[in-house]
Amino acid sequence: STLAVTMLDVSPDGQWLATCDLNAVVHVFSLQGDVYHTTLPTLPARMTCMRFVPTLSMSHELVCVTAENRFYIFDVEACRLTDWSRQFHAAIPANLLNFPLHIMGVAFSPSTQGSFLLQGPSFLCNIDLEKLAANASVGPSDDKSKKRKWSKQAPPHDDGCRMLHKYGPVLGAEYLSAGNLVIVELQWLQVLEQLGGTYYRKRYGK
Repeated sequence: STLAVTMLDVSPDGQWLATCDLNAVVHVFSLQGDVYHTTLPTLPARMTCMRFVPTLSMSHELVCVTAENRFYIFDVEACRLTDWSRQFHAAIPANLLNFPLHIMGVAFSPSTQGSFLLQGPSFLCNIDLEKLAANASVGPSDDKSKKRKWSKQAPPHDDGCRMLHKYGPVLGAEYLSAGNLVIVELQWLQVLEQLGGTYYRKRYGK
């Protein structure tokens, strides 16, 4: 049976169409010939979002994010992970992996290559692939007492994964131009209006 498509995206050059179904299987189609191209390797967890890199020279690269807050970058033309994902996938910081909320969107700055913005319900996270790779090359610390757990505090140094908790609940984030980011928030009063009535418990003797 055919599974429902949960998300799709088109590359900026109009060459590729990627779809994801309920089983988190990503199919890629070539829009130049309107034909099926390939099925990407299955990821270990449910996908929450995917987005083609908007740079024309890299428009065949697709960023896929899972519910584990891990991201994978695929070369859809070659049907494999990019060199960065294969070499430095383990470089994703624990501060992001251990965050209790899922990533729900990806945005790219028109002026910055090699980085992108991850968006969740209560956070934004700027990913710099070059810095993540550099930190992975240095290697982990031998001091196990310094193992980082999740916290809202920013890491003491820029490790290529800068998290911001200033906005929320976040419905969406998108760059309009270089340095101009639009963030759509949901008013907390609107959230409260959707909650049920207060719970009343009768006290003894009243």
